[in-house]
Amino acid sequence: ILKVIVVLGCLYLFICSLVLMAESLNVLAGRVAVDVFTSNVFLSNPITGLIIGILVTVIIQSSSTSTTIVIAMVASNVISVQKGIPIVMGANIGTSVTNTAVALTLSAKKEEFRKAFSGATVHDCFNILSVVVLLPLEIVSKYLESLSGAVIRSLGPIEGSGAPRLLRTLVQPVVDNLIHVNLTTGWTDGAVGGVLFFMSAVILISCLLIMVKVLTSSLKGSFKKLIRKAINTNLPKPFGWLSITMLIQSSSVVTSTLTPLVGLGLVKLKRMYAVTVGANMGTTLTAVLAALATGNSNALQLAFCHFFFNINGFLLWYPLPFMRRIPMRAAKGLGNVTAKYRWFSVFYVICVFFIIPGIILGLSFAP
Repeated sequence: ILKVIVVLGCLYLFICSLVLMAESLNVLAGRVAVDVFTSNVFLSNPITGLIIGILVTVIIQSSSTSTTIVIAMVASNVISVQKGIPIVMGANIGTSVTNTAVALTLSAKKEEFRKAFSGATVHDCFNILSVVVLLPLEIVSKYLESLSGAVIRSLGPIEGSGAPRLLRTLVQPVVDNLIHVNLTTGWTDGAVGGVLFFMSAVILISCLLIMVKVLTSSLKGSFKKLIRKAINTNLPKPFGWLSITMLIQSSSVVTSTLTPLVGLGLVKLKRMYAVTVGANMGTTLTAVLAALATGNSNALQLAFCHFFFNINGFLLWYPLPFMRRIPMRAAKGLGNVTAKYRWFSVFYVICVFFIIPGIILGLSFAP
């Protein structure tokens, strides 16, 4: 019962922090944020947006947090849906560093390390391949933006209706009280907005971390039994793992939990791949909840872009056997190289998640 209360309390504070963040960005938008995020070289093209998504998510170790922040920015009209899409794609890649790091801890035994590294990097391969196909498609045709826009239009007006209105009604007294207290001071709008943004970011990240920790500990025993049952009955389909990730609210927790089991040979790479695909789709629920809390149609559109990106990744790389083999073979290749050259594992993580994104970001400053 205590854990349920903690989770519900964290969820309430999470929604409060999101609305507070949107309000703080509205304050900042009138000052410097518009110049920073709309004219800045960082978001001048989709590639740099993608790189920012990767680096921020690698640093904070949570794609849910980074996508939620981007959604708040879109809700406040600081950035557009179009500029938010590459950042969300980058967040998908950045979150896969967690289970790759878990695999590094299993480097003592060669064969175990080979399997574990393959199981971990299948997440990297799936996300990178999805971005390689869908980002150019998005740049050329605005496919995700158009698809999500059509869905939003079919839903009708979002602002002030249904669930979003209920969520905002529940949290608005807390948010209004915080903003009122700050506005009575002699601070400038920029200072108030900055303090509120920092405060909301700390609360948001803390609530997500606590919820993930509590839910993971609550499901520890049943989660292990579920894994054993899945292994024995051959049922780890992507949509089953989608449901589990929606409950835990972290794809990293799901995939990282199974990475050591892949190394031990208890979970095959084929099944780990199914887990990865399902977990990717399941984690999009956080973005949808965040968008609903803002009650903003553009924010909800970006959340749907996140969802459709992962659905399209699933359709590209899972149903057809010959397409399914591409990311799995790439992951197997990385595992084989890593087993032969142990140093390659560290080199891979540093290059893929830090050096290459850093170089691309640095080149964006070139005249």
